[in-house]
Amino acid sequence: MKSLFVVGLLLILTSCASDSTGCGACCEERGGQSLTKQEKRALDTQDIRRKTEEFFEVTGIADNPWIESNGALFIPEKGQICAVLAKQTQAWNRGDIEGFMEGYWKSNQLIFTSGGKIRRGWQATINSYKANYTQETMGKLTFSDLDIVLTADNEAVVMGRWHLGGLKTEPQGGFILVFRKLAEGWRIIRDHTSSD
Repeated sequence: MKSLFVVGLLLILTSCASDSTGCGACCEERGGQSLTKQEKRALDTQDIRRKTEEFFEVTGIADNPWIESNGALFIPEKGQICAVLAKQTQAWNRGDIEGFMEGYWKSNQLIFTSGGKIRRGWQATINSYKANYTQETMGKLTFSDLDIVLTADNEAVVMGRWHLGGLKTEPQGGFILVFRKLAEGWRIIRDHTSSD
């Protein structure tokens, strides 16, 4: 259900914006009102904002990085990166480390640093996760304070904070991720994660 919502959310970005008729299906949904382009754009933005807020509430990402503080929408690449992070939180929260690792580049060139150790390669990274976490110790993962900066057409840097709720100690910390757009989509190619 939630994975279908991710796909649906990505479609939201193109649904109203792609209506080039000026007052077509979007206006019909609002009772056939005749709206100016500016009024229609404002309503469409409100609809997208409401739907994305619902999405981030469902997925456990505390902030909605698709929306700027002034209400403007981020560009689609940032939304695609957020969708990867949302899928990771969903997988983690159901105890699925393999699913969580789908957000990473499945390559020997992946680099993951945490706890003063550098792990090279996807297999070494998943082995570390499996050695350090069981379903009972995974808790509920949330991301917050996300800052996504596109550094090229196919690369981005994401900074943010993580928190594992529902555990006795509730660990938390920060992270810096480097994403690259590959044939299979946006994937994490570098991960530096630290604990408070």
